[in-house]
Amino acid sequence: MKDIMGLIYTGENDARLRELTVTRAIAAMPVAGRYRVIDFLVSSMVNGGMKNIGVITQKNYHSLMDHLGSGKEWDLHGKNDGLHILPPFLTRENVGLYPGLLDALRSNSNFLVRSKQEILVLSNSNIIYNAHLDELVQYYRDTDADVTLMYTKDPSMKRDEYGTYLALDESGIVTDMEVLPTHPGYDNVYMQVLVIKRELLRDLVDKAVSHGFHSMDKDIILRLVQDKSAKINAYEYKGKCWQIDSVQSYFKFHMDIL
Repeated sequence: MKDIMGLIYTGENDARLRELTVTRAIAAMPVAGRYRVIDFLVSSMVNGGMKNIGVITQKNYHSLMDHLGSGKEWDLHGKNDGLHILPPFLTRENVGLYPGLLDALRSNSNFLVRSKQEILVLSNSNIIYNAHLDELVQYYRDTDADVTLMYTKDPSMKRDEYGTYLALDESGIVTDMEVLPTHPGYDNVYMQVLVIKRELLRDLVDKAVSHGFHSMDKDIILRLVQDKSAKINAYEYKGKCWQIDSVQSYFKFHMDIL
C-alpha cells in the first residue's frame, strides 16, 4: 500500500443543509459529539495504508484547516508525504468555488505531479463510511481495471434527482450509469469513491477540462462506460454508510449512532 495515495474533495453542494453549513464545509461539520465528518474518511485512508493524502477545499474551509492541523493525529506529518490541505487560489474572478470536481483536480494538478504514488483513491466528503480501502485497491489490482467504483446497495442512500446509480453485469463491470435521475432505476448507489492510476486521472482531467466539461461522473466516467473505451468495474461496500446531504439525513445519522 506504499504505492497508494488519497485525495478528498470537499466541494459538494451544501444548499440543502441550510444554516448548518453557513460558516463551514460539510467535511468540517461536527458529528457524534467529538468528531468531524472528514475524520471518518481520513481514518479509512490511513487504516488502508496511505501516507500521502490531499484535501481539496473550497469556500468556508478555515474551520476544516483548524481541525486537520498538521495531520499529526493521523501520523501524517512526514517530510515528503503526509496531509496536504489544498485551498483554492483566490482572485477577484475566482471566489473560491470550483464549477465541478474536474476543475478542482485541474487546479491542483501540481499536487498530482509532485506525488510519487502510482494509484490514487479519490473520495468526496459528504458520505460517512468506514471502509477497508486496502481491500478496494486489491480488488482494483486483481481485476486489472482502469477505474474501480465503490458502491452500496443500502436503500437509504437513494435520492430522487440526486446521486449516481450503476448497472452491473455478472462480473462486476459497469454497463450503464444514471447521473442525477428523477427517479433512480438502479439499486447500486455509487459512493463517490473510486480507484484510478494517478497519470490516467491527470490525462482524463486535462482532456475533459479542455473541452469545457466539469462533472467527473457525467463527463468522464459515463462517457467511458458508453464508449467502452476503458474497463470500469465496481466494488460493493457492505458496511454502514450515511449520506450527509440534508438536515434530515444529518439528524438520522445521529439517531443511528445513538
